[in-house]
Amino acid sequence: MNADDAVAIDPKYKKVGIYFRDLTLDPTKNIEFSIKMMFIDPFREKYSADPLTNVIKANVNRVNEDGSKDPLKLSGDWNTFYTPFSEKVWLSKESRYQRVGMPNERFTARVGFRLDTLSSARYLKNPTFIDLLPTGVSYDNLTNVAPVLSNMQPQSVEFIKNYNDTGRDAVKIVAPSGYVYQYQSLAFDIADLIINDNIIPSKAENDEINNDNVVYFYADNWTKGTPEEFSGLYNENNFVKDDLDINKNGIVDETILKAVAKVLGNNVESIQSDKHIRSLEPSVAGGAAVLSRTFTKNTITTDFSGDGENSGLFQYRMSVRNYYNTPMDRNFDV
Repeated sequence: MNADDAVAIDPKYKKVGIYFRDLTLDPTKNIEFSIKMMFIDPFREKYSADPLTNVIKANVNRVNEDGSKDPLKLSGDWNTFYTPFSEKVWLSKESRYQRVGMPNERFTARVGFRLDTLSSARYLKNPTFIDLLPTGVSYDNLTNVAPVLSNMQPQSVEFIKNYNDTGRDAVKIVAPSGYVYQYQSLAFDIADLIINDNIIPSKAENDEINNDNVVYFYADNWTKGTPEEFSGLYNENNFVKDDLDINKNGIVDETILKAVAKVLGNNVESIQSDKHIRSLEPSVAGGAAVLSRTFTKNTITTDFSGDGENSGLFQYRMSVRNYYNTPMDRNFDV
């Protein structure tokens, strides 16, 4: 809910009165009760270091030994202080059950969004995981998604080729909408992913050609990127610019949550010559070149519209990679 949608309560009273009829309180006895109170306009209440003072008053009669009564007016007060709540977020990604990282090996990727340090009243509309697979990992008809520590099934699961022109296939998991307190867990296993022949031996990885398995997370009601209320940080690396427009809202300078896990890669000893290509086109018309897309061996599509100097821009790379345990010591041409 946004503040604009939350209307302040118009209180019908300024105090709470509790009346006891024909009640005698014997010596050593007491009466206790609780009253719950709320802010009149919580969305617009400003933090203050000053206390909130609650005053209680009681009008009673003291009964004397001769049966006469003396009226007494009693009062007391108690200070309550604001306790600022700093929400923290933690997006996690794991590669599980890997053994050797060779082609045709199957493994599980686990994605999770931690809930226990969020406000229980926070609403998540269509909370979504976008799991971008490295080019050396594929899905097939055995690949499936299952909840972790919860019986809440995903609202939808999609397996998408070349997600949003990133050059990488993706698994899109959308969980049901709800308030944080309604979820047991917000984590899923993507089981039976399969290593393919494009896996990069781990010893040959670099910053641009690698086996990074990346997951992004967003909710449809985060209309301005990751909410500013997430002021507490577990891992500042979770917060990145959405330059790939992962949530497909046409905004690339907002913040999105990201986590990375390595996929173990091995392959037969060989020397391989490869040519990779990637689009550098802006995610939005007239925008900056996008250098974070993955190089791929697959066909890419560019759209030269003439809208800005980066329209239709692409890049290719030729490489010779040594997958032997001994150095190449001969002349070679590329």
